[in-house]
Amino acid sequence: MIRLAIISANELRHKYLRRYLNSIKDFSVEICLVEKNNTRQYHEVLKSKYFNHNEKKHFLIRTQVEKSFFFNKITKLKEVKNLIFLNKGELNTNPKVIKYLKSKKIDLVVCFGCSIIKDPILKFYKKKFINIHLGLSPYYRGSATNFWPGVNNEPQFFGATFMQLDKGVDTAPILHQFRPLMTINDNIHTIGNKIIMEAISMLPNIIKKFKKIKAVKIDKLKEERVYKKKDYNEKALKSLEKNFKSDMIKKYLKNKKKIDKKYPIIINNCI
Repeated sequence: MIRLAIISANELRHKYLRRYLNSIKDFSVEICLVEKNNTRQYHEVLKSKYFNHNEKKHFLIRTQVEKSFFFNKITKLKEVKNLIFLNKGELNTNPKVIKYLKSKKIDLVVCFGCSIIKDPILKFYKKKFINIHLGLSPYYRGSATNFWPGVNNEPQFFGATFMQLDKGVDTAPILHQFRPLMTINDNIHTIGNKIIMEAISMLPNIIKKFKKIKAVKIDKLKEERVYKKKDYNEKALKSLEKNFKSDMIKKYLKNKKKIDKKYPIIINNCI
């Protein structure tokens, strides 16, 4: 039995992750720390005077597509028993939570969509973390890393990275990476949810083979980019829409092998 701690948020994708892992007989989810309101909720965007109609529409569609991918699956899975809800960032500062987490006998800590984890939790569980980074690190680091490749007309950087954790932002050694199976009919929302679904389906095998996986540290690359939430704006959204309308995915798929070879990723054959 592999004893897990999960640190995540509370969107549908995060609920699916924790319930899915909780359904696997070889795993025991000992504790799940859940950050509330970790990402922009659509109802918050709708009320906001800082977003225009197109931006609000983007977030509405994102919410609807996520629901189509995960809602029915969630309803068929049992909820984790030991849930602890926290405010954003509290997992690093609440002494009671830190003490309780450290008191548990944990084999691995799975992180997905939470705040940056710092000491003492980072130090205590050193080399026991599996972090799901949505994006291909270190090409894209930071926030919305499967949004910006679309903005920059670089679909070869859509994907996900399983990595350890360190004190940097998406700089830890990499366990495994993948690019999604895309079609010409995909949009930014379907691609993003396909990536999440595939990452979650891969996760049990990565957990089981964790001790056999040799993590790879990547040196700084010329192509890498770091984005923050504040970088999102209407100009970026217009570039995204323009690229998809100009058959960005179709052009990429036509030359996929050649383009992917130019930008290699870490593929662990034992997974």
